Amino acid sequence: MNHHDAIQELLGAYSLDAVEADEAAEVEAHLAGCSRCRHELAGYREVTSLLAHTGGEAPAGLWDRIAAGMQEQPGDRSLERIGEELLAEVRSPSGPGSPEPLSPGAARRRRRPRSSLGRGWQAGIAALAAAAVAASALLGAQVANLDSRLSHDRQVAAAAPATMSDVRAALSVPGHREMVLHGPGSARLAVVMLPSGVGYVYGAHLARLPSDRTYQLWGVVGSEAISYGLLGPSPGVEEFRAGVGVQALAVTAEPGTGVVVTHQRFSVSGTVPPAV
Repeated sequence: MNHHDAIQELLGAYSLDAVEADEAAEVEAHLAGCSRCRHELAGYREVTSLLAHTGGEAPAGLWDRIAAGMQEQPGDRSLERIGEELLAEVRSPSGPGSPEPLSPGAARRRRRPRSSLGRGWQAGIAALAAAAVAASALLGAQVANLDSRLSHDRQVAAAAPATMSDVRAALSVPGHREMVLHGPGSARLAVVMLPSGVGYVYGAHLARLPSDRTYQLWGVVGSEAISYGLLGPSPGVEEFRAGVGVQALAVTAEPGTGVVVTHQRFSVSGTVPPAV
C-alpha cells in the first residue's frame, strides 16, 4: 500500500477525531497537497454532521453492533445493506419526548479504537455516505419537481398577454370545448379549450384582489388539483395548457407568487365537457 492509500485509510477515523496525534499530523500534511483527499474528507465530515444531528441519543449498543458489523466477512452482508441498517437505527426515536440532539462530542465519546475496526470502519462510513447521498437525491428530486411546476406557472403569467382575438380564433376551431366556471353569487369565468389542450379563460366576473395576491387556475384530475397557471389579481384573457385527463377546472385566490398545493376554497369551478 502506498502513502496515498494509507492516508485514505485514515480519513474516516480522522473525520471523527479518532486517530492518534502523530497520525493526525501525517494526515494534515498530506491534505495540504492532495485535493482528492480533501474532497473525500469533506464527504466524511458531512456524514458525521448528519449523524450528530439526528435528534436523539444513539440506541443502546449501536456502536458495538457497528463494530461487529464491520468485522464480518465481505461475503456475509453487502455494504449497501449495512449502510441502510445503520441509518435506520440512528434515525429511529430512542424514546418518548424530544431528546437533546447527539453532539459531535458525544459521538467522539462513543468511538471505538481504530485497531478494533480496521478497514471495515472506512467501508461503513462509505456505505453511510452513499445512503445519505441517495436520500438527499430523492428529496432533491421531489423539491425540483414541485419547483418546476411553480416555475412553469410563473412563466405562463409572464408570457405575452392573450387577447379576445385568440379567444375568437379558438372558438372557430373544430372540436373546441366551452364551459363556464361558477362560484358564489355572480362569480363566473368563461373558458374555451382546444383539442391540443391549449385553453383561454376570459369574461371574468371575479372580485379584484390586492396587488400582492393572484387568482390561480387548477385542473382537477381524480382527487388531485394541478396548477395550470397564475391569472393575476384581476383576470382578463389568460392562456393556459390543460393536462391529459382533466375532469374539472377551478380557480382559487392565492399569494402573489402562487402556490404548489392549494388549501383554499374554489372561487369558481366547473366540469370539463367530454371531447367531441
